[in-house]
Amino acid sequence: MKQAISLRVNSDEHVVSVDLDRTLVSVLREDLGLTGTKVGCGGGDCGACTVLIDGRTVTSCLVLAVEAEGREIMTVEGLARSGTELHPIQQAFVEKGAIQCGFCTPGMEMSAYSLLSRDRRPTEAEIRMGLSGNLCRCTGYNKIVEAVEVAAMTRGEPAGASASAGSLLSGAGAEDHEGGPVSPLAGGGYTAPATVEEVCRLLADANGNAVLIAGGTDLIPKLKAAAPQARPTVIIGLRRIPELAELVCDITTGLRIGAMVRLADVGDHPGVRALYPAVAEAAATIGTPQIRNMGTVIGNLCNAAPSADSAPVLLALDAVVHVAGPTGRRSLRLAEFFRGPGATSLGPAEIVTALEVPPPAPRSGLSYQHMSQRGRVDISAVGVAASVILADDGSCKQVRIVLGGVGPTPLQVPSAETLLEGAALDAEVIDSAAEVAADAARPISDVRASVGYRLRMVRVLVARALAEAMARASADGPSCSSSTGESICGEISADPDSPAGEGRQP
Repeated sequence: MKQAISLRVNSDEHVVSVDLDRTLVSVLREDLGLTGTKVGCGGGDCGACTVLIDGRTVTSCLVLAVEAEGREIMTVEGLARSGTELHPIQQAFVEKGAIQCGFCTPGMEMSAYSLLSRDRRPTEAEIRMGLSGNLCRCTGYNKIVEAVEVAAMTRGEPAGASASAGSLLSGAGAEDHEGGPVSPLAGGGYTAPATVEEVCRLLADANGNAVLIAGGTDLIPKLKAAAPQARPTVIIGLRRIPELAELVCDITTGLRIGAMVRLADVGDHPGVRALYPAVAEAAATIGTPQIRNMGTVIGNLCNAAPSADSAPVLLALDAVVHVAGPTGRRSLRLAEFFRGPGATSLGPAEIVTALEVPPPAPRSGLSYQHMSQRGRVDISAVGVAASVILADDGSCKQVRIVLGGVGPTPLQVPSAETLLEGAALDAEVIDSAAEVAADAARPISDVRASVGYRLRMVRVLVARALAEAMARASADGPSCSSSTGESICGEISADPDSPAGEGRQP
């Protein structure tokens, strides 16, 4: 079933008719002739298809075209709109010899443009991190980094950028980016309701033939892999619902993360980084910068992969999930949410609206440690979260240890916790707890790691996590003040259409 949509690309308006499961990169290349955006892996890993949507870098192979309606899209063709002068980033790539086969170059340039628009003087480490979602098959990374450093020396407004570039990267006009039809769907298609109640009604009416889309980073690969007759006829977007975009971090009330709050929002939020640093660190380990600009914390949980990086830290903090359905709303502990790989306790037509974490206790610390083959842009083979609360005498008052990737669901280890509570956390006790945790793990061998290696890593990572959590608990405690004394904790709305890392301080 085709659906007519309007796309704004490089400040130009286009009306196209697309199938429900058609990706943005396909429309850009085949319908609009914007072939600068390349198709590489098709799974969001290589970054060749990187474009900007409302100022955020995204992999357009994982964006449904229907989800891009009404939003500001910028491709590599939009960098130098005059047609006679290269953008400073493009010129720097030429001057430094940063182009080899050229296949990765457009995506690299878009990521560099986004980085330099946020930070005019990034360090080499920041440049490498900003480009970590873009793979160069010719391994020309040093020259690419040098090119970005040269481009960073260009002062003032980036020359040759499209007229809309400034508003794109400041998030201006985001309030207009509601996008998508909202009327009930008789024969299927895409819809973006304005309320949670409407979402639940649509799910119930679809009788199992509808799916929700938040970031889409897990959904789109599944749609691509499914047989045509097995694909849903209704896709329900969540991006127009204000309550789902709330990110609240407060030292007295705790942390609330709405269903549309992206991983980048959490990882970049100064309040989260101050009060719940391990939560921000876990969010920052997932995928690439592009994936974190798209994927959501709630989506990472609802996908229910045993290796999900966000699950262990939130379980260690005794998080609660809030659920809405046709019969009303309910809450349950995150520990009760997971049922198995890809399975949760959600009922028919129910959705998760938010999760909440209690405020940090005095003398508490949290750590997340993980291991993967590549270190970045990879799925964790093992993840470990440890939460420690110290008593006045320095002994362990309360501890939580949660393992990821070593069982069908994230695994809390009460036997190891009992060993630690009431004890002084010296190296001998920590090592004993790590051994007990490894005994409780039930890993499998797969392409990422063997059983034996995973068990060894559980011992190592539990010890590291406990040591870091204890060190954080022994410190003076979390601060809600910046270096200027300004509060960095409080309530914000993580606008789904505002640039990641922009305007995150309330």
